[in-house]
Amino acid sequence: MIVLAWFPPLWRAVMDHRLLAHYDGDLTRANLHPPLRRRVTA
Repeated sequence: MIVLAWFPPLWRAVMDHRLLAHYDGDLTRANLHPPLRRRVTA
């Protein structure tokens, strides 16, 4: 995982899917930065 952190696009490609799986696809339960929340839920 540390190697993935060196490459932010790769980190996001892996971790975004893991985050969605953790919350069963319900991002309203995740603590997101407010501007990012608006962009993701749009």
